[in-house]
Amino acid sequence: MPTAAFLYLGYLPRKSAERRSVLTEIAKQTFTLIFLETPHRLLASLADMEDLLGNRRVAVARELTKIHEEIFYGTLHQAREKFAHQEPRGEFTLVVEGDLQPKQTWSLVQLQAVLKERTTLGESPSKIAADIAAQSGWPRREVYKMLMEL
Repeated sequence: MPTAAFLYLGYLPRKSAERRSVLTEIAKQTFTLIFLETPHRLLASLADMEDLLGNRRVAVARELTKIHEEIFYGTLHQAREKFAHQEPRGEFTLVVEGDLQPKQTWSLVQLQAVLKERTTLGESPSKIAADIAAQSGWPRREVYKMLMEL
């Protein structure tokens, strides 16, 4: 992952809604992202990252500079699977790849068509808005507002 520029964000918020809000705000950053995380919140944070940032490359470092130091390299999805089967222990540092793909904002017509399609699948409006905002380049609040108007 590029190390010329990085963004250190420390610990993500404890509450899921606040954590997802922070991740949504930084989703388009091209910098390598660095977070700290506790073992009991690791899986939830990895899930939110994969959901909002996409399946980016990640290095999950456990117990850095200590005798039991361990580093996992892979994707966010692979990291979730690994730690779902291996109980997270110790302090974690997450190094997440920045957004390397320039995204173009969807047109209003394209956005509305996808929103209409997704509402027929029975998903929650909040999840639809978060997913579509991450893909479309539109702010989540605007997507949610349009969704509520449908």
